[in-house]
Amino acid sequence: MRLIPRRLNRQVLTLALLWGAWIALYLFGYQGQLRQFKQVLTSLAPLNKQMEVYAEMLSWLPDPQKGLAQLEERRGRLKEQTLSPQTAPRAIQQLAQVAAANGITLEAINPRDDPRLLSSAVLPKGVGKRLIEVRLRCPYQALGDFISRLEGLPTPFTVDRLWMYLVPDSGEVVQVNLLVSTYGLT
Repeated sequence: MRLIPRRLNRQVLTLALLWGAWIALYLFGYQGQLRQFKQVLTSLAPLNKQMEVYAEMLSWLPDPQKGLAQLEERRGRLKEQTLSPQTAPRAIQQLAQVAAANGITLEAINPRDDPRLLSSAVLPKGVGKRLIEVRLRCPYQALGDFISRLEGLPTPFTVDRLWMYLVPDSGEVVQVNLLVSTYGLT
């Protein structure tokens, strides 16, 4: 008489074989992979330290998004200072105020779009040159004060050409034609 049924023997045998397979897999397969994994981790340790150093160095750098926002803000301020169809009346008013402060008689202020005068300027992309012709009458010394005060205006002006004629029978009064330029963002 059998104490252990045959069916139970098969189950025990199957179970023993499975356990043996698991132990063999652990000893031969998993142990080797575990050793390789530990070697990879030890080789990555210096790289992790180096990455931490780089991360710290990156934290020292300014935020580029903040820098872009500041550049856009500055570009907006510069665009307000430069001459455009929207800001031309303000710039002309600035010229008129400087002339009035120096006792100068303004005869005409005209924006000019003469391509012959504009073509001589080599400008970077996004920058345009705007011209204003100013015709005035004043004493010679007042003209010097007027030109020097142009530097203090919010809109930057440059005197490109100056024609000066002495007004007959007027002492030191001169008739002046100025070609003033300013640069604007386009």
